[in-house]
Amino acid sequence: MKKIFICHYCKDSFVPKDTHKNREHPFCSRRCANLSRGRKTNKEYYEKRFASPENREKKRERDREYSAKNREKLRLKAREYWLANKVLVREKQRKYAEKNKDKKQAYFLANKDVIRKNHAKWCAKQRRKNPIYKLHDNITSLIGLSLKTGKCGKRTKEILGYSIDQLKKHLEKLFKPGMTWENYGKNGWHVDHRIPLRVFNITSVNDIDFKRAWSITNLQPLWAHDNLAKNGKIEKHFQPSLALVI
Repeated sequence: MKKIFICHYCKDSFVPKDTHKNREHPFCSRRCANLSRGRKTNKEYYEKRFASPENREKKRERDREYSAKNREKLRLKAREYWLANKVLVREKQRKYAEKNKDKKQAYFLANKDVIRKNHAKWCAKQRRKNPIYKLHDNITSLIGLSLKTGKCGKRTKEILGYSIDQLKKHLEKLFKPGMTWENYGKNGWHVDHRIPLRVFNITSVNDIDFKRAWSITNLQPLWAHDNLAKNGKIEKHFQPSLALVI
């Protein structure tokens, strides 16, 4: 059984990583150790040390070199952290997005060409290695083309369970002021999934969750910038189907 210690500075109980039998552990962290001795915290230390532009640039260069040499190691470490802390990471992302809406929008407008180029590369990679992503992308493309041309293939109608005319009438009822069919697209408004695709349990068009995900009631018109800001977030708990095929 591991021995529990009490931090001399913050008084919290902790189990040290270093568990040598004869070693004392007066502090739970380096921060508490520094504060107990009247030293600056790591944040204060780094702010002072890298206050000058020269030092900041040297640190950036060292960080770039380290990242280049340890790319795979850092990627695996980040992946492990993500898998162990999904809920925490998503909550932090949500809070940051809410707090910095204007900042994110300004960044997107200033870098939209680069962002779109990188996103196109990511989409192409996903289409090659992820058949489910390819399926959704194909359906999305078919719906987009049908909405613009007014034509809908028989196979698409059979898969979705509704015609493109039914979808158009549904979306028109939900139009916000300023929305028209003329500004439908990447710079106007998008067809958005109220419950995002990523939370459904889908492997083929025959799955129960495919019908739920592409149900006409799960689709809505949403301004492009709002859809990008939403970024696949879900506002309330959703239970995907445990069964696959109907």
